[in-house]
Amino acid sequence: MTKNIKDHILVIDDDAAVCDMLQSFLQLSDYKVTTCGTAEEAKNLLQTEKFSTFLVDVFLPDMDGIQFIAEIQEQGVKTPVIIITGSSELEIARKAIRLDVYDYLIKPFKQKNLQQVVHNAVMKNRLTEEQKDLEGQRLLYQTELEKMIQKKISELRESESKYRSLLEQTPDNGERTIEMWADAVTFQGMPAIEGMAVDISEREQSKKRERQLELQLLNEHKLSAIGRLTAGISHNLNTPISIIQGNAELLKLSHPELKESDLILKQTARMSEIIQTIAKKGRDTQNSKIVEIDLNKLLQEELSFLNANLYFKHHVTKEFSYADYLPPVMGVYSDFSQSILHIIQNAIDAVYECEKRVISISTELSDQAILIRIKDSGPGIKEEDRKKIFSPFFTTKPTQVDSKENPDAPRGTGLGLSLAKSSLASYGIEIDFETELNKGTTFTVTIPRPDTN
Repeated sequence: MTKNIKDHILVIDDDAAVCDMLQSFLQLSDYKVTTCGTAEEAKNLLQTEKFSTFLVDVFLPDMDGIQFIAEIQEQGVKTPVIIITGSSELEIARKAIRLDVYDYLIKPFKQKNLQQVVHNAVMKNRLTEEQKDLEGQRLLYQTELEKMIQKKISELRESESKYRSLLEQTPDNGERTIEMWADAVTFQGMPAIEGMAVDISEREQSKKRERQLELQLLNEHKLSAIGRLTAGISHNLNTPISIIQGNAELLKLSHPELKESDLILKQTARMSEIIQTIAKKGRDTQNSKIVEIDLNKLLQEELSFLNANLYFKHHVTKEFSYADYLPPVMGVYSDFSQSILHIIQNAIDAVYECEKRVISISTELSDQAILIRIKDSGPGIKEEDRKKIFSPFFTTKPTQVDSKENPDAPRGTGLGLSLAKSSLASYGIEIDFETELNKGTTFTVTIPRPDTN
């Protein structure tokens, strides 16, 4: 939804005074508001108008509000619905939840609470629309990828018919991949070998590129799934939390001496904060637009997200040192957040079996670059593994773990560091590492300074 188009709210209530009040409140937040008094009027409006959110009174003159919601949802309308009622009966709330209603407001309601609930519903509707757009883009990308792969396969088949001198054309210290076939024959009465050698170097390189494209598509699928998951979590938890919060406020008004109501309100506020953090993570992950990125803030947000891992939160010592100022960099947020998260997760896995589990994260601004260092106190990287550390599917962690032996041990796919390096390479960003056996490893992300390059 573009910024210059106002979000359109439909209010359905047979009380003209309530409609006028809601219209006044919502217009203060720069919404376009349409009101009507019956379900039939609302159905007619749905034929010609597109709305961001519905506010529906439970009791309408021509139809029960719950029944109206059920009918439009059966017709495929997915717009968020907020129920308005003067009753706090639990049965109404149960019906609303069964119908996938976004939220529930009890009259009389405060202006601030109304505006916040409507704002959340509108943002949820925007997220749904953006997800539809993203899915369309993903399908287009997948089609283009399949065309590219088919083209490469055709090129490889053609190249197999071309033979050339392999060894003479190979430069000093160069590498080529060849396939050879040989048969024992007789030549001029003498035993000989007849064979053929085919240069398949380009085919092997093409396979690697094809594999990398598949990895990128896999990562895109994963990001899309994260976005859908976080949207679902936010949607399914916000409604019951709002009901708990509303009833706690009513309890506090009627029994101000009860300290338990303050405790409930404090904890529901905390739950809402956590849900908003998860939802933001999902939105940032799906957003493919170029934006300004504060790297210090990005690191802090990713570490806050990792605190959901109890092992990381309670059993790993964290040391942070952030530069006072870092110039913002331009890029796709998820390219940076996912890449840095892969490196941090790699460090967390590295210290799993160590007595001393320390992870140090720092940022530094030099004359030419922004430096992010992620250091662990793990066992270090073996000499024979160092050249392969960024190769796709290379991992020193087990891919399968005996659940009876150690179900919590880190598992590896060998994709994390490979995806991190390939995602950031297009920005001219380098990822290097220094390692020492039995002392640990430091990964350094070197980002060219945007204000000097």
